[in-house]
Amino acid sequence: MSTTTPAVRPTTIGLPTTIGLIVALAGPFLVQFVLAPLILQSPLHPTTAVLLGQAMLWLLAGTVIALTRWWERKPWSWLGLRPISWPMVLLAGVLGVVLVFAVAALTAAVNRLMPPSDGGTVDSVAASAPAWLLLIVVLTASVTEELLFRAYPIEHLARLTGKRWPGALL
Repeated sequence: MSTTTPAVRPTTIGLPTTIGLIVALAGPFLVQFVLAPLILQSPLHPTTAVLLGQAMLWLLAGTVIALTRWWERKPWSWLGLRPISWPMVLLAGVLGVVLVFAVAALTAAVNRLMPPSDGGTVDSVAASAPAWLLLIVVLTASVTEELLFRAYPIEHLARLTGKRWPGALL
């Protein structure tokens, strides 16, 4: 007897799912390509402008969570959240450390192969930002992108189509 992953049953699309997919898939693009340029051209301090952009991404993520948990009344697994084991925590920590060194090495390689025309380095903007702001940007990117681009669309489209590949492809 073989054990296989049970097939996901297709369901019909409802208003909360439609709104959630629009928020998850179109919202970040609107923030990045419409609102962010407007904010950066505003008289706001650059740090304030970055924080405002990050807050908009958290607002989108919160909207998707609210739609799933309170309007659709679905469990956290509909957002791709599952229990985590200690070996997975350890693996994540090791991979995090490896990636820190890999990014540093790749940045150095890119700066050496393609030096910026202004004489600075690729990460000169990041180097001038306060560490707390960089931490906020990294945390926002990791959490909101995972939720908005992977978890919500893949889980919901898998339930709508009965297959995971349409959501993963999108």
